[in-house]
Amino acid sequence: MVYLLLFSALLFFIIWYILRHSAKRLQNETNMPAGEIVYKGINTNDAQMLSAPRYFIRGYPDYIIKQRGNYIPVEIKSAVPPKKLYSSVRMQLIAQALLVEATYNKLPKYGLVQYQGKTFKVKVQNKTIQKLKNAIKIMRKAKLTGRLGIVYKSWFYCPTCPLQGCTERSMERTSSKA
Repeated sequence: MVYLLLFSALLFFIIWYILRHSAKRLQNETNMPAGEIVYKGINTNDAQMLSAPRYFIRGYPDYIIKQRGNYIPVEIKSAVPPKKLYSSVRMQLIAQALLVEATYNKLPKYGLVQYQGKTFKVKVQNKTIQKLKNAIKIMRKAKLTGRLGIVYKSWFYCPTCPLQGCTERSMERTSSKA
């Protein structure tokens, strides 16, 4: 009986040690900030989809780290790091911050976008939240009506637009050359 109890305690300690060090190794390998990983949505099939109904968004942030009572969304990118963070990636992180707020009732002060060898810190500010809300409003309207309308004032954005056959953008491009 005593041996069984000692064996169980030893087994528990070994499992605890492995789990603790695998989490630390993950943080070291990915340059994660210190803290507790409270959510992992990357490389897993059992992650819970987070939802922020107020903003009509839902998704799977890569990681959420809890650090001194604050929650930090962390987005991992495998691409070559850009010189400047793309606006679309910034908006993705702001959306994740809103998912964090809806899940943990606390809006993060910032989030991190990590490329190999480079990390961008994105402040969560009212102006960026408003910019995202405006983009969501445009997307919802397009989804409900089937029409996007003119979003950008420059035809420069047309090649990256998902609406390749958009006549309004074609007309805008033609009229802007004149």
